[in-house]
Amino acid sequence: MAENQSFWGVVEVMGHNRFSGMISEVVLAGSGFLRVDVPEVINRRGVRVAAYSKLIAPSAVYAITPTTEEIATAAAAATYNPPLESLGIMPATIGDRQLAFDDEDEDMEDEDG
Repeated sequence: MAENQSFWGVVEVMGHNRFSGMISEVVLAGSGFLRVDVPEVINRRGVRVAAYSKLIAPSAVYAITPTTEEIATAAAAATYNPPLESLGIMPATIGDRQLAFDDEDEDMEDEDG
């Protein structure tokens, strides 16, 4: 890959996490990071997941798979990686729905059922 080239792909990192989208390199505080711009998708549960960016230290990466935009977007829709979950923050509501986090199966579900 050429320097400073952006491409679509899937980045697999420690902790069995996967981020799919447009991959590029950025420098922050003098260190290089991979930037994955994950596109907005409708996940497999039919919930819209807003686009977000994830900065990843190269030492945390164990695989990068270059793909097409279509494949990266489909992979993003199939992956459950809410951007704030890693900070221990889950949204209390989405629209007018109250949500809860079920630790057993790591899926979001309505509190009402």
